[in-house]
Amino acid sequence: MTKLTLATLAAVLMVSHFGVAPAAAETKPALSVSGMYYHKEAKARSSAVWNWENKAAQKYGPSFAKWGEAKKKSVSCQVQPNGTNRCKATARPSNGAVACKPQVSAKGMWYTKQTKARSSASYNWRLAAAAKGYPKRFLSPANAREKSYACSRNSKELWRCTMRALPCTK
Repeated sequence: MTKLTLATLAAVLMVSHFGVAPAAAETKPALSVSGMYYHKEAKARSSAVWNWENKAAQKYGPSFAKWGEAKKKSVSCQVQPNGTNRCKATARPSNGAVACKPQVSAKGMWYTKQTKARSSASYNWRLAAAAKGYPKRFLSPANAREKSYACSRNSKELWRCTMRALPCTK
């Protein structure tokens, strides 16, 4: 088999086993862009970031134009002799691809309300993912993919839920 065929086979196996295709985050070289002159520094900062996003979109495409996903971000501002501010935004554009780990499953505690049982399962899911040694960026239930809850009620009218999900970065 060729290298390309093996890579394709590996990707298909990951999708079929984990349910999510591996997405490699890509980071481009740093861009530095200045904004407009403003009397208020906050406006000057916003202008610099807005210009940075436009430049990143022009140079690398829209998937790299999100300031929130950029790496090594900084904004430096200077007050001009006339009292206005001008800022420069510098960052490495990133496409912010999602990375996921294998599925984690966790049971919650017994509660009289199903919503509390779900919250308990979600909390324990985070602990279970941490116990597997996953980095902190994978531990948010809000970022989890393929999330499901299975809840049951016992004879004492108490609820218990199990959460299953893929821990992901975004």
